[in-house]
Amino acid sequence: MEPGALFRCLDCGLGQRQPCLDESQLTKLYKDAEIGAMEYQPEANGAWTEARRFLLQRWLGDEAKSVLDIGCHTGLFLASLPAAWQRFGIEGAPAPRFFATSQKRVEMIAERIESVPSEWYGRFDAVTMFDVAEHLPDPARGLANAMKLLRPGGHLLLGTADLDAWTWRVSRGRHWYLQTPQHLSVLSRRFLDRVASDNGAALVEVKRIPHQVGSLAVRCNDFVETVYAGLRDRGGL
Repeated sequence: MEPGALFRCLDCGLGQRQPCLDESQLTKLYKDAEIGAMEYQPEANGAWTEARRFLLQRWLGDEAKSVLDIGCHTGLFLASLPAAWQRFGIEGAPAPRFFATSQKRVEMIAERIESVPSEWYGRFDAVTMFDVAEHLPDPARGLANAMKLLRPGGHLLLGTADLDAWTWRVSRGRHWYLQTPQHLSVLSRRFLDRVASDNGAALVEVKRIPHQVGSLAVRCNDFVETVYAGLRDRGGL
């Protein structure tokens, strides 16, 4: 799919692509996802590593914490948390959902965040969303729904693309990330501040991390790939 055009809202700072797939097309893509389609090793995923470190530092030794992972796929992140913690998930793809429930002891509460029953509101100490927000046609509503699920004082941990990063400032609407048709939205610090304020929450920290944890050589390779993709797309190489 062609990347199309990327627009930034001058009011809230959200970046969003046009054209994008409609709801029925997106639903079919996710329903057809296989078990290994979006799989990472916990120690190699930057967002998983940071989130796990944060949760363990805050609640190490606690036995009754409940964590919900939205878009949990096969439940690998949840499985990396202490065994005594309660693990819950939201996942729409049948094969990964079955694997998470049968192999990783994950209790599923819904297939989509929009369809979570109200009895789950205010039930979780932490809600995580890794590589999910960019798939939402309305991420403000998605994040608001996620915050409803938190207990007072709970934490929403979000890992997604950063519209303020230099790669996006340089590449803009031709960023290679938009060549994946399911990637619809790109968030910014301004957007997150706005959503937090609108929902009675506080944006505690924005931390820039690599998507995949790697050596200096791996990071240099990623840098070269990003620059090359941008130049190639502009016909300048």
